[in-house]
Formats: sequence, structure tokens, C-alpha cells
Amino acid sequence: MSAGTSDTTSSIERIQALELRVQQLENELNSLRKRLDFELPEVPWAVICAAVAAVLPDVEIKSISRILPDSHPEIIVQNLWSVGGRLDLFTSHRIR
Repeated sequence: MSAGTSDTTSSIERIQALELRVQQLENELNSLRKRLDFELPEVPWAVICAAVAAVLPDVEIKSISRILPDSHPEIIVQNLWSVGGRLDLFTSHRIR
């Protein structure tokens, strides 16, 4: 076997090893994407990171977890205009 053949063989082995590693990394990335899509699909990560950085520039986000609906009371979402209208109505009348 000549020196050129062994160089070619080692190059092919290195390329195959790199292709295997790239495939493993792609599989891990796809798994992570699927997990985030399943567990936290509604989380706007860029918005959360920007908000935290704006308020607390010297901190690092270690983890974020979703609060399950069964673990806290349901929040009633109301239209703020209707609440303001009610307050205006109540304040415009005399108390009897």
C-alpha cells in the first residue's frame, strides 16, 4: 500500500466520521424542536429574552417552564374598555 492510498483512506474515514456526527447533531436538533413545539408551542422565546434583557441586563435565563392549567386558578380575561366603562358608570352616579 502506498502513502497516497493511506492518505485517501484516512480522508474518507474522516469524512465518514464527520457525516455521522452531522447526522447525529441533526437528529438531536430535530428532537429538541419537536420537544419545544410539543411542550411550549406558544412561547415567543425572542420576546421573553428581549424583555428580560431590557429589565435585568445582567441576568441569565436558566429555565422556563409552563404552568399547567390544573396548578393555578383560571384567569378571567376581560376587555379593559368594558372595565373602564363600568368604572365611569359607577363614578358618574350618586351613592344612595
